[in-house]
Amino acid sequence: MRNGRTFACVAGIIGAIAAASGRAGANDSNAALAAGGLVPAQSTTIAMLSEDLTISTKLVRVVYRFKNLSSDPQRVLVKFPFAKSAIDGDAEFETPWKDPARIFNFHVKVDGAAVEPRYETRAITADGADITEELARRGLSPFDPPPAGVKPWSVHYAAFWTQDYAPGAVVVVEHDYRPIAGHAYDPPPAAERRTRYCISPPAERALARAELGSQPVAQANVKYVLVSAKTWAGPIGDFWLSIDEEIAGDMVALCGFPLRAVSPTRLSLNMKNFTPTRDLDILFLEPLAPRIGGGARVERE
Repeated sequence: MRNGRTFACVAGIIGAIAAASGRAGANDSNAALAAGGLVPAQSTTIAMLSEDLTISTKLVRVVYRFKNLSSDPQRVLVKFPFAKSAIDGDAEFETPWKDPARIFNFHVKVDGAAVEPRYETRAITADGADITEELARRGLSPFDPPPAGVKPWSVHYAAFWTQDYAPGAVVVVEHDYRPIAGHAYDPPPAAERRTRYCISPPAERALARAELGSQPVAQANVKYVLVSAKTWAGPIGDFWLSIDEEIAGDMVALCGFPLRAVSPTRLSLNMKNFTPTRDLDILFLEPLAPRIGGGARVERE
């Protein structure tokens, strides 16, 4: 949280985007890479038994256990959608943004064996229209400045790979990546802290004391796409969320998740049969020396 430059936030969660079943020996799957890119599809045969998600400003790590509920082998094209990134034409970031592998340092393991994912990049407008092909016809990429007559867009990144599931098998999928967290040396405005992050009254009072004492408070924001987990069969059986602070005394704020401090720098929760209805939008606040109090704090609804 020491970098004061504010830039687009990117982070993420996994989702199935296509599934096909067949008898033993069948290796092909239904077309999932359509002309417009990756096409989401609901899986009715692969269940997410558990998800263990850990988020900090430096690393996001997830461990899943999936099970094939059917008596047939399944081949699924799995997608990891990173949160969208607005491209503002900043030349310093233009080249790295074009290479998702460099941006996120994304790693995947399946039952302990490394998997090499592929990547796609799409241009999506605020109303959900995919204009990637339209830009290509104009000789433009998602990273170019918006031309006259074309709505502004955000760049959406996704990693994907093909996964096989034997009948009744449980498969462990692990992945981690480096989140690109937005940073600033001032906390967001009070109204935004309350409505977007559900920050608590005690944290507001702590921030007011810091302001009166001319104590700077740095912020970082990490976003994580969670609702795509609804594409699997049924809810997440056992969901764990942990958020790691950099230093004891930092504060974390987000809406909708009843986190509890389990150590001086870790906040956690566990939910059974969990169906996500919102993505994670996490605010990390770091009081710079002298620090505000000590020990882990969670700011929630």
